[in-house]
Amino acid sequence: MMNFLMSSFSNRELAAGYWLLSCAFLLLLRKDIRQSCGDIIKTICSPVLLQIFLLLIFNVWLICWALNQFGWWQADQRKSTIFWYFLTGVVLLCRGIKSKEDDNFFKKTIFDNFKVIIIFEFIVVAYSFSLLTEIIIFPFIVFISILYRISESKKELKPVKNIFGGLLSIYTIAVAWHSISTIYKEPTMFWNTTTARDFMLPVFLSIGCLPCFYLVFLWKHIEQFNIIMKQKDYHTDDIRRYAKRRFCLAFCLRPWLLYRAARQFDFLQPKNRKDIKSIVQEIKTYERLKNNPPKVKIEDGWSPYLAVKFLSDFGFKTDDYHSYNNPEWEATSNPINANDHHMLFNQITYYIEGTEDFATKLKLRLHIRYKNSSAESLKTLNKIS
Repeated sequence: MMNFLMSSFSNRELAAGYWLLSCAFLLLLRKDIRQSCGDIIKTICSPVLLQIFLLLIFNVWLICWALNQFGWWQADQRKSTIFWYFLTGVVLLCRGIKSKEDDNFFKKTIFDNFKVIIIFEFIVVAYSFSLLTEIIIFPFIVFISILYRISESKKELKPVKNIFGGLLSIYTIAVAWHSISTIYKEPTMFWNTTTARDFMLPVFLSIGCLPCFYLVFLWKHIEQFNIIMKQKDYHTDDIRRYAKRRFCLAFCLRPWLLYRAARQFDFLQPKNRKDIKSIVQEIKTYERLKNNPPKVKIEDGWSPYLAVKFLSDFGFKTDDYHSYNNPEWEATSNPINANDHHMLFNQITYYIEGTEDFATKLKLRLHIRYKNSSAESLKTLNKIS
């Protein structure tokens, strides 16, 4: 068994496995943790999640089969493929499900695989230290990494963050130097087709699984849309069924627009199919014009497509400019905090109001819930104004 482990895994992987299994064993000695683990396993084994994970497995198998036809995947890469599935594939799948309209998750996934940094990362992990050294180092690196992530969340911990960041940089340089020196001494062990296949495998898998990620992304949005539409029982069944069908056909490839359609369906109370088609057309028009907005004369007001971006530097992110009470249109931002260092925040919200073609009123509203910091909040409001 030891010979199998030593030949199949690197010393760094064995050290990680040793500590993870040790921690898992100690945690499972507690009854409440064992019960929680049982609940997690039941959730993972739910039919919906199993279908999603099996879909990803099938996608990975299909990519490996295709690569094998061209000699770019061999049986010795099973371990790397399994590791990629659990450590990268499932993570990307969850990120894809949670991604939003402006996250550009799918574009980022493609471009991230062609960054120069992945070459450095691959070289860094190419060779590990001795098994004893890796076992000793592993818990310290994990501990420092956790503290570094915690210190990132608070401005007052920036000096601490710099210390832990420096320690991680020293470790990275040491590992990189070890890998590069080993490659220099034995270049033929690194510069070969096996290394090339190992390097390209995560790239092929990440990009090849994008259709799977996108299918799950679509499914999630459509399911949520159907739940929202079921709650609108004050419409006739015929109108609601037609609206669901029409919205899904119009926005199935841009599923984030389904929420806008459901909101407008609620706001405008369509009485017939013509009204529903108008909602679809309104959303499509906004999407078409937002990247190339028409010019607006200063005496008429502001271009609503530009007004939604006026205060983006202050953290205001507005929804789309939409009709809510004909002929009135509006867009509302997320509230931002106007004071610091308090559990109860005062908040500022940005509003845009007007007609379909022009924004005629820009409005900031400060909601004071913590009176002791009202002076600080008013100062923030004046700055933004």
